[in-house]
Amino acid sequence: MAQDYNIAGIQQVGIGVENLYEAWKYYIELFQMDIRILEDNKVAELMLPYTGGKPQRRHAAIAVNMQGGGGFEVWQYAERKPQPLSYELKMGDLGVLVCKIKSRNVAHAFNAFSRNPKARLAGDLNDNIGGGQTFYLKDPYGNLFQVVQDDYLFKDEGQLTGGVAGVTIGVTDIERAMTGYK
Repeated sequence: MAQDYNIAGIQQVGIGVENLYEAWKYYIELFQMDIRILEDNKVAELMLPYTGGKPQRRHAAIAVNMQGGGGFEVWQYAERKPQPLSYELKMGDLGVLVCKIKSRNVAHAFNAFSRNPKARLAGDLNDNIGGGQTFYLKDPYGNLFQVVQDDYLFKDEGQLTGGVAGVTIGVTDIERAMTGYK
């Protein structure tokens, strides 16, 4: 029996960093990702296909924002130092390129982040193709975030942003990749 599926959200986005607690503190201050769902320090068995089949111990924390949206899985290797890319990621590269963050007032968030010395804006406030406003910022670790309009709130805490609204993924064949989303 054929069954239709509806992809309606994202659970969490993994963000690899060198220092979990330093990065998590930054994400709490900037994006209010302050509700810890879990924290562990073990081998991520499900990640073996992405680690060359070699077990890698990692320390990870999953945190969410009470205003709704997906969470962050902030993680660091426990037994080795991560190696930075030898180049800067840009649109058109393959993989997860951008983590989208919810905001019910993107212009207000942009103005507040513009005054925050910890927020590293990567451009101006712009209109997106869907008619809303958007802007980008980078964290101190080189990860790119896009703040997007999203009016849904799980719990109104009066914050600038909510959790994860999605990602931008670079692929080699967009038509083939779209079959997973149709």
